[in-house]
Amino acid sequence: MNWGIMEIIEATGATPDRLPKRLPVLTGISTDSRTVRKGELFVALKGPTHDGHQFVGAALARGARAILAQDPISVERKVPCLFVPDTLHAYGALASSYRKRLRARLSAITGSMGKTTTKEMAATILARKYKVAKTRENENNRVGVPKTLLSIEPDTDVAVIELGSNIPGEISLLAGIVGADRALVTNIAPVHLERFKTLEGVRIEKSALFWASPKETLRCINRDDPHIRKIPLKPEWPTLTYGTGKSSQVRATHVKPLGLEGIQFTLTAAGENIDISLPLLGTHQVKNALAAATLGILEGISLAEIKEALASFRAPGKRLEAISTASRHPQRHLQCQPRGHQDGPRDPCHVRHVLFYHRPFGGHAGARGRNRRLPRRNRRRLREKQPRAPRADRGIPGLDPQGGHPARIRQGQDLLLR
Repeated sequence: MNWGIMEIIEATGATPDRLPKRLPVLTGISTDSRTVRKGELFVALKGPTHDGHQFVGAALARGARAILAQDPISVERKVPCLFVPDTLHAYGALASSYRKRLRARLSAITGSMGKTTTKEMAATILARKYKVAKTRENENNRVGVPKTLLSIEPDTDVAVIELGSNIPGEISLLAGIVGADRALVTNIAPVHLERFKTLEGVRIEKSALFWASPKETLRCINRDDPHIRKIPLKPEWPTLTYGTGKSSQVRATHVKPLGLEGIQFTLTAAGENIDISLPLLGTHQVKNALAAATLGILEGISLAEIKEALASFRAPGKRLEAISTASRHPQRHLQCQPRGHQDGPRDPCHVRHVLFYHRPFGGHAGARGRNRRLPRRNRRRLREKQPRAPRADRGIPGLDPQGGHPARIRQGQDLLLR
């Protein structure tokens, strides 16, 4: 999508400097001097560890045709320089302006856990019928969300945008930029308490997606999460509920774990039923699949197409993968949230190596968690001596039994979970 200099000024409220008589047409927007392409606008973002103003020269050398900055810069070439009080805010304003030009329908996803997996599932389902754009990996902050929006091609049909938050108020800002057609909160749990202090603080932050989105946005409500049920909703807001209870409009019933083969459940929506096979570990993945299926149903994807998409789905890395270690020892690790998916499966498991573990410390509401590497002598002992299989109620050795991820796998299976 091409941009005119005057369009940039109008969207950001920038003050121009050294404008040539003949204004150039910009072919895109970039914040990375290493990847900026010829003809693009370079936005000099300034953060706690990096300052884009230091790389203006490199961006110009790669062909940048205009600069958006917040600090004074020295430019030898005669290129348009636009100045704003805050380039990060201006970057979001550019993304918001571009979003208004798009014909694509946008679905925004946030939550304490399951955002990325749900986003990937939804994109897989929607790709059965539409041209889909999605957030790359987990670029879900004030830089990543505008970057995702600005990368959406004009002929895209639907886009799935992941929103994350590390500080209070971030979801509200991102929701205002995205202006989603569908808004979904996966769940609310006590994470990032070092910033949000309490679970109520987390709930307020995540619920901002509903409150900061346009009134015509359809809100997807997880009826299984008691904290989401407490979010006050305006009567005029359109909603669609999903969950495992009878009151949910999109439901999962007859959930049956199949060990390493995954999970089976029955998906029910609008009076139709279909059996789904999900090749993922953990019954918590059923809720992620339900959320993704809800977004698919809203876009007219049939239950049969949803079944095919979920059957072929592969989760992003480091999300409860089972990896055979019979022949060698992969340098992988287990990523765990100590108070996360407590509804995950709890069958006995046999783990040969846990190279990393997550141990919570402190006992108050704002207690933090810390990743600790196992001491070298313990890792050597794990390699030399195979640990016995734990009881079902113990979970994985080295993990908090209240919040670890005891895997539903066959006892005696030689695996590494991550």
